[in-house]
Amino acid sequence: MLEISPENLLKGEYKKRKYLKSDFSEMNFDEFPSTRIRKGENAVHNVEIGIIKENNELIWTEVSAVACSFPHWRVVIVTNDITERKKREIELQKEHSKLQAILDYSPALISIKDLDGNILLANRSFAVLDAPPLNEFIGKNVFDVFQKEVAEKLWSNDLAALENGSPVYSEEVVMHKDGNWHTYLTVKFPIFLQNNQPFGICAISNDITERIQNENKILQSLREKEILIKELYHRTRNTLQLIGGILRLQSADFQDNAELKKLVDETEKRIIAISLVHQMLYKKQNLSQISIKEYIHDLSVLIMESFNIANNRISLHVNIVEQSFLLDTAVPFGLIINELMTNSLKYGFPDNRSGNISINLILNDSGNYILQYSDNGVGISEGFDFRKQNTLGLKLIYSIAEIQMKGNILMESKEGITCTFEFPKTLYKARV
Repeated sequence: MLEISPENLLKGEYKKRKYLKSDFSEMNFDEFPSTRIRKGENAVHNVEIGIIKENNELIWTEVSAVACSFPHWRVVIVTNDITERKKREIELQKEHSKLQAILDYSPALISIKDLDGNILLANRSFAVLDAPPLNEFIGKNVFDVFQKEVAEKLWSNDLAALENGSPVYSEEVVMHKDGNWHTYLTVKFPIFLQNNQPFGICAISNDITERIQNENKILQSLREKEILIKELYHRTRNTLQLIGGILRLQSADFQDNAELKKLVDETEKRIIAISLVHQMLYKKQNLSQISIKEYIHDLSVLIMESFNIANNRISLHVNIVEQSFLLDTAVPFGLIINELMTNSLKYGFPDNRSGNISINLILNDSGNYILQYSDNGVGISEGFDFRKQNTLGLKLIYSIAEIQMKGNILMESKEGITCTFEFPKTLYKARV
């Protein structure tokens, strides 16, 4: 077709239209292919022209023009309607702009390398690294950008992602422009073509330097507190043992006072029950809880040894569910066990009588612990009321069980002594 001259474009319907260049700026008549040909160019190819019609409809054309002198001089143009193609290109450009904005404004380092380690893409966050400017960064090999030791580590992780065929997480250390080394948590994964062949590796790295520094401060603080708490347990145990030693020394001045000697012995056993908890806490990693199974086993053995029980005369059967007790629960519970065993060993097996002591602890469906303690000793006389006795041991058992531990306790004489004690599992909350 013959292109209409610029002069003719000013007439008729063309006068009512606006013309745009591919970048959406307005096109001047001097920029039309026909005008350029008339000014001396021989040919103009593939010029995109947007036409805004009088109804504001925008159509896009692709125009090529060439000068022709036979049989007489004229301008020959070819016009193709590319409106649909242009719409797709504009949509793609919008999506590209969105993705580019996400990349550029992301605080993470985002990059893509090819299978040879050449950097195909890197977002603006890479500007913080001790590396060439971004405009020189793209296209370089990882070994040309970073120090050899750093590059080897980075490339090794890239290869691991390729070999694994799925995301690989690692910590990578690189230098910033401020001269400080920063640690990044990086996920790397291969990017595949439609034929399922990898063409590159994508890496997304987040700076975790500050987090690591804060974690180290917290760990250091925890270690210091752990040392202090262990030292406190250690000194508490030593103090309790010192109190027991002072009581023994003072009672030595009253050798003829059997009642005082008895009182000191019983008090010393109670101190042992308390100090054993602190000794176990001092030795364990957990500074607020102990294994109740281990504690009751060790405590019962110590009590048996303190009475110099002959071998196999009294058998001890301990069946404790494996649970961790807080210090606030373990101490009073241990005192109850101490009082029960002390009474059994003192009064239940006279004249070297043989027998058994059983200690069972279970957790029922209601979430409460149930202690079942029994011996098969001589028992007590009929009509004996445990609650009405004035002994310190029984007073301790009832007051600790019902007031301090908020439980229910029942003591009976059935072929010896039987004690059933139920108390809540959630009696106290951990404080350390």
